[in-house]
Amino acid sequence: MKLAKSKNIKIRFFKRAETLAWFIIFIALLSLALPRQAFALYEMSGTTHKVQRSVLHQGGGRSSSASNILGASAGEVLSGLAASTNYRLSKGFWSVSNYPGTITTLMAISSTTSSGVSLVWIAPGADGTVNLAKTYVVRYTTAGPIGNELGFSTATNFAQAWTPVSPLAIEGQYVNNLTLDATYYFSVKATTGVSNNVHGFISTGTVSAIAGTAPNPITDLSAVTGNLPGTLFLNWTSPGDDGTTGTAQAYIIKMATAANIAPALSESSFIVAQNLASTSPVPVPLAAGTSIQFVMITGLIENVTYYFSIKAYDDFGLRSILSAGATAVAQGTILSVSVDSDTYDFGTFLAAQSTITARPIVVTNTGNITQKYLLKAATGTVNSPWSLGDGRGNDVIVLNGLFNSGRPTDGNFEAVGSTIAVADAVAGTAGGNFAGDENGDSVPIGANRNVWFRLGMPLSTSTTDQQIVQFTITATP
Repeated sequence: MKLAKSKNIKIRFFKRAETLAWFIIFIALLSLALPRQAFALYEMSGTTHKVQRSVLHQGGGRSSSASNILGASAGEVLSGLAASTNYRLSKGFWSVSNYPGTITTLMAISSTTSSGVSLVWIAPGADGTVNLAKTYVVRYTTAGPIGNELGFSTATNFAQAWTPVSPLAIEGQYVNNLTLDATYYFSVKATTGVSNNVHGFISTGTVSAIAGTAPNPITDLSAVTGNLPGTLFLNWTSPGDDGTTGTAQAYIIKMATAANIAPALSESSFIVAQNLASTSPVPVPLAAGTSIQFVMITGLIENVTYYFSIKAYDDFGLRSILSAGATAVAQGTILSVSVDSDTYDFGTFLAAQSTITARPIVVTNTGNITQKYLLKAATGTVNSPWSLGDGRGNDVIVLNGLFNSGRPTDGNFEAVGSTIAVADAVAGTAGGNFAGDENGDSVPIGANRNVWFRLGMPLSTSTTDQQIVQFTITATP
């Protein structure tokens, strides 16, 4: 607020000390009674002056003294005074005037598709929080936060003809024609629009947003069950940095374990959902549209259904809208073995003889974890008189087993515990049960083991019928 050139500025004072004391007391009492009132005395020198009254409480108004030539609204600068060689600030004080409430809830929302920013706030009233305000004054800058009235006055004005909504209702407007990929700072105040058009104070807080083009949303996100316990895979086509061009800066992947809180349902669901980065690395974006990206997610709860959504964001922090959702079940633990043959024919032997298989049975870990094997055997012929034992006898046979790369000898079988009983026996490590130069302990996924057998015929037998011995190998964690 500028005053024209002046040679002298005089402030009127009361001459008597007791009268001055009474006047000060009167002003103090009046300031308590009228919380929007303000009063100030200034003594100035020089040729150019900018004058603003001090503010005890937020408020606006014009001076009431007949000889007072100054008038202003809340937050406004005094200007437009006629040229004179002698200006005075009256001993009168500012009158009380209604003024719009200060906007304390202003938010700026970056555009994802154009050079604009959305502004949202709770509307003030023409008098604090009551009565309808007339207009808004909107200003912005790229230089930094608008923290005071001077910064507001020098910021760029956004021309608009917005009609304020009712006090305390949500106001939403759009500021367009901004420069792409630039950060803008905003401030808004309301006005009364009446004859003296009182302005409110500038909105509070640092409010900024970026105008630009966000990455395109991901539309082909898919999820499939993994091959290891607690895993699954996500796949999608990489978007761009600006729409469908360039390379995005990073991804945000969210997940949940219930359909009613799936991250793809809404922005609020996405915000509260678990961040994938807490369990698994998130891949770096590749060039737009040319690459299929995937990630193996680990550390999930086995056999539980998971729900996913993904966003991409660019180097200015602009984020794509929500992707379509994807769902899959986290893999459970699979214990599994396979054998290359389920039958071995020993042929015909006399009582008391023994024989070693001419070829091994190849056992493969077809599960999805490292496994340990259990071995057992039983007679498989209905009503067979034969049985299995630790030593041969009448109708008693002995079956030995050994994990070994090549065909073992009798001595190899005798060197370790190799007798297969009717109850499960755990395969040991080197030197343990059934262990030759291979063993059935800690067998990796997909690994093969060669199992050889030695059959000890009974010392005597009550039958000459063909007999079946059933061998069982079981995978355990």
